[in-house]
Amino acid sequence: MSESKLFIFKIQLETMVEKIVLITGPSGCGIMDKLIEVADLAEMEGIKLKVIRVFDYMKKIDPQLREETVLSRERKWLLEIRRKAINLISKDISSSKKQGPKYFLIKTALKYWWHGEVISGLTHGEFGQLKPSMIITLIDDIFRVKRRLAEDPQWRDQPFSLRDLAWLRAEEISTARHLFAEAYHLKHYLVAVDHPTRVLYDLIVHPEKPVIYLSYPVTGLTKDEKEEQRKMLSEFEKRVSSKYIVLDPLTIHEGIILSVLREAGKKGKGPNDLVKFSVRYRSTGLEQFEYRVRELKDCLDLVIRQIVDRDQYMVETSDIVIFYNPKGKPSEGATVELFWGSKMGKRTYVFRPPGLYSPFSTASAEKIFEKEEDLLRELSIVV
Repeated sequence: MSESKLFIFKIQLETMVEKIVLITGPSGCGIMDKLIEVADLAEMEGIKLKVIRVFDYMKKIDPQLREETVLSRERKWLLEIRRKAINLISKDISSSKKQGPKYFLIKTALKYWWHGEVISGLTHGEFGQLKPSMIITLIDDIFRVKRRLAEDPQWRDQPFSLRDLAWLRAEEISTARHLFAEAYHLKHYLVAVDHPTRVLYDLIVHPEKPVIYLSYPVTGLTKDEKEEQRKMLSEFEKRVSSKYIVLDPLTIHEGIILSVLREAGKKGKGPNDLVKFSVRYRSTGLEQFEYRVRELKDCLDLVIRQIVDRDQYMVETSDIVIFYNPKGKPSEGATVELFWGSKMGKRTYVFRPPGLYSPFSTASAEKIFEKEEDLLRELSIVV
């Protein structure tokens, strides 16, 4: 067989094999809404993609099943009906092979917290039966998670605190990463639902695209500088999205707790006083929140640790780290992230205006660019 025919044969073979992606994430993150957006995008681009929710298959076996009460059932019974559902999902995927290339997104939480009890969402045996080739964990701000759970008939009678939700998220991420992804040598990505839908879609459908972790200053900018930088970042992401997948750390906004508590302290607010604050999300715009000072303080240690751990893990799962700094502002976080990327063998780039800077801010940079156009050319983006 000639090399050209062999190449074509390999491409045909690859497109015939279905791709199964396990989508995990804590309850209350709006994951199904995000997956529906991914499915709509796939349909627009002529890609056959199916979203599978494990509970829907459990309901096929027992039509009387209700989400509001399913986790209250006896554990042995719950494991048995889930086992049957996983078996049915596996059969449906196998029977779809003759219909051409497909992507299957199987959605389930790996950990549920039900009235003080932690319940596993998937066993190793069930995982082995599904045979996923990739795991993606979707997360969201604990502010929005708490609001959704309070409005959900299944969860609204459980008084989750912000600390509870931060802890449960850490358990979900750790289980997906260590118990499954590392154990089975699979790729695992951690993605906030506030990322553009294209990011999640490309991780699934276009894994050949290199992943960029986009680092930039967050503190020390004026309101106008933040707005200008936000617009520049948005435009930069759009320009590179045809060839790259961009992971943005500021799709989780829980760092605002620090400034909210600082301001509350200045105003003499006590532990039981309510404080209001707002967060601007890509998908929904400005959202208002109100929490007691005590609840924000109680979750602060977990949130701060998770911010660092999450960003470090996104650097680890990226190919390129870019410190995007159009205003030349100092940033301890971005400097550390650049250092992580360098030590992990990633390509590390800095974009900043001309000037005198601390040598530590760019010591880990492979290349430094004083014009955005030069950075784009390095990334093979037509300017």
